[in-house]
Amino acid sequence: MSVGKILLPLSGRNDADATAETAFILAERFGAQVEGLHPATPPIDRFAIQDEAGAAMQYQRLLEQAKIQAKRDEDNARSRFATWSKAHKKVKTGFLALEGDAGDSVAHRARLADLTVIPKVTKKEGGFRMVVREAALFQSGRPVVIAPEKKVAAHTGETIVIAWKESVEAARAVAAALPLCGKAKAVHIVSAGSGKEAVRSLAEIKKYMALHFPKVTAKMVRGGKNVGAALLAEASKQKGPLLVMGGYSQWRWKEWVFGGVTEYVLNETGIPVLMAH
Repeated sequence: MSVGKILLPLSGRNDADATAETAFILAERFGAQVEGLHPATPPIDRFAIQDEAGAAMQYQRLLEQAKIQAKRDEDNARSRFATWSKAHKKVKTGFLALEGDAGDSVAHRARLADLTVIPKVTKKEGGFRMVVREAALFQSGRPVVIAPEKKVAAHTGETIVIAWKESVEAARAVAAALPLCGKAKAVHIVSAGSGKEAVRSLAEIKKYMALHFPKVTAKMVRGGKNVGAALLAEASKQKGPLLVMGGYSQWRWKEWVFGGVTEYVLNETGIPVLMAH
């Protein structure tokens, strides 16, 4: 079992270098190839979004402008991907531009990848990031890696930190992380639960992970009212951490309205996070 392909969606506009660096660094560590994907919105759709009420006589001019912008975005995405590829010569790469609905294109290619690397939530972000995040996390059936805003260290992935709780999402995240654990230098399990059941569950997951990685450690942390902050703080103490966790273990509207671990991590993480739903 190994990581064979990492998907990197690119808009061609203001793509974060940190997201690309995360994808390539993980590819180097785990021996994977990186597929750059530019999901291109058809020019006619761009026109409809930008000028629904436009006069008929302006249609052709606006359509031509949309075609020019679409070509510019694709060329920019291709050029920047080539630059990142040259900086990471050991990584095998491929680039693909798909015209159509961006979410459908990302979901389609993500289903054929072991990981999809996407940027964290920021206050200033366009619709592309949100579409990509939704598609990769909820429509692909595959895990994603949330990349922080700042560039990650070259030793990222040396320590796999598993945020454990007994849930379907956490179990899926652990399964997705097993190939990464095999090439990591350390595996650390952390739980923010409390009580005898939480202690028992942590002991059981440690015993299970020891079957795959003998030198595994485990620790209970005090989550209090902010479990997400506690998990990130503990993971950040490790060398080259990659945090592994389940995403949205309750209904998403509850996370959005009341706040939750997933939403906190998506907004605040300063380290890469492998998340599975």
